[in-house]
Amino acid sequence: MAQIAIHSPKSKGTRNLVVGLARAAAGGINSLFEAAYKTYHTAATSSDKFEIPQDIGPNQANGEIPLLRSRSRQAKENSSHYKQGITQLVTNTAAIMPIINDTALQLIWDRFGHDIDIRGILKFDTLLAQAAEAFFTDGEVFLVILDTSHKNYPSRSGLDFKIAVWEADHCQIGWSRQLTNGNYVRDGIEFDDMHRVVAYWLYTSHPRDWVSNIPGQRFEPIRFEAEHVMHIYKPSRPGSNRGAPFGSAALPTLELVRRYMLNEVEKKAVQSKHTIFYIAPDLEDGGGWETEDGSVPIELENPPSGGAMTLPPGHDVKFADMPPTDSNFGLYIRAAMNEVAIAFGMSIEMLTYELGDVNERAMRIQLLVMKKLFELIGYGFLVPALERIFRHLVQRAYILGLWEPTSGTQLDEHMSPEWMMQPTEHIYPEQEVDAMTKMVNSGFISRPQAIASLGYNAKQVDRLNRSDYDQAKTAGTNYAVYNGWQAQPLPVSADGTQGPPLNIDAIGQAIRAGLFTSTMEDEIFIRQSLGMPEMSDSARQQWLDHPYRQPITLKEDDDAQSSFAPDLFGAADAAD
Repeated sequence: MAQIAIHSPKSKGTRNLVVGLARAAAGGINSLFEAAYKTYHTAATSSDKFEIPQDIGPNQANGEIPLLRSRSRQAKENSSHYKQGITQLVTNTAAIMPIINDTALQLIWDRFGHDIDIRGILKFDTLLAQAAEAFFTDGEVFLVILDTSHKNYPSRSGLDFKIAVWEADHCQIGWSRQLTNGNYVRDGIEFDDMHRVVAYWLYTSHPRDWVSNIPGQRFEPIRFEAEHVMHIYKPSRPGSNRGAPFGSAALPTLELVRRYMLNEVEKKAVQSKHTIFYIAPDLEDGGGWETEDGSVPIELENPPSGGAMTLPPGHDVKFADMPPTDSNFGLYIRAAMNEVAIAFGMSIEMLTYELGDVNERAMRIQLLVMKKLFELIGYGFLVPALERIFRHLVQRAYILGLWEPTSGTQLDEHMSPEWMMQPTEHIYPEQEVDAMTKMVNSGFISRPQAIASLGYNAKQVDRLNRSDYDQAKTAGTNYAVYNGWQAQPLPVSADGTQGPPLNIDAIGQAIRAGLFTSTMEDEIFIRQSLGMPEMSDSARQQWLDHPYRQPITLKEDDDAQSSFAPDLFGAADAAD
């Protein structure tokens, strides 16, 4: 409009109108910023050009959470990007295990993990993954310790409790009241006069699954002591009692993308079809078209999709130009999905796996940043709940007589083990493992810390290596991982105790010192003691050809140096 007026010099009134509109627009913009700059903080302006926010308490908007929760669940089932965001959070945070130093207690924990589920379906790792998925999807989840001492439930561990995973719906938002004991309940959570959580009022059955003809259902919430309920949620503000879905900030964008994609798909569907116009050579009387002999009128009908009609010669055919689709479709979708990824705290490549334009260094930087988020979630929200379950396990195992602390330790020392999350896979394994080895050798980190960073328990690794080595030695399979015979101790003392690990130089010194005589039987004994391979045929034949050897002394002469002893572990086998 402004351009038309500027290029119409004959219309002075129009020019004045446009100038006035332009000044009004500029004045509106200026008034906006003038109002903004009247305050110390620009964002604190009271101008009506700014959206006025709602200032509410940390729990005043809890009534909106059920709707957010249902939309988040629907988005997880219908949006692949939203679902992938939740899946990435689950797979990178839910694999957590305790480092238990007591072997007997470790065995009880392992057995408890097989029948931890009150429903008897899931094991520990899958139960934790299910709880984590509900946590990220709904914003909160409840792990409840249920006493099964009065039930005849199978228990490999011998413990009398199990764990139930309950969705946020079990703790009804809006169920608030004052209790006769002086406590009060807000949104299903009971507080004392110091605002400390003392109990939870929970439905034992999901409210949406109630069926009228099933007996035994409780339609009123039951009070559970807070020590038996692990409420996993991320408070959005100090004082928040309930949690919102992790990806709730991206839900409006997902709705806009859904509508946009539907419209774009419909446009493409129309564009994929074609419209044909048939033009007759001459229609003088304005009537219908006829065949060449003029006997049969031609009736034009809509042909089937993708088809056309056969007409007599002379008829012209033209196709309609269909409107093009949005050329920025891909860019818009990527920008929208990038917002979804950011809502979950990760990069878009983690949702799409499109890594063609991302080099290894950039990807490593992304993984390192996201690793901090995963560790914050795992150690900040999931581990505290698992710690309470583990403490309850230790207490019940001790009370039931299933386990006792080892000599010299107290019960409390076993209640707080370290927890270990799954490691991040290596991008450059050789470089990263080499760097880790140098850090251990330099004393920057300990060997248990290095092993824990790989997702393993150092003591368990040592026990497995010891057991595997003993088995390999018994079977005579001397793997290079144990450094063969060089890493084994040499039994030289009279009381049968083993000395320190020896290498080839130490063995040579022992032979030259006369601790062993140079006979074939001695070589066989040394090979068996050190876990070396059996004697080669060439070495055995050499013993048979030269059965007698001169005594080995410390004298450094040609005869001593040319004795057979140094060849026991080198030249003979090398020649073979």
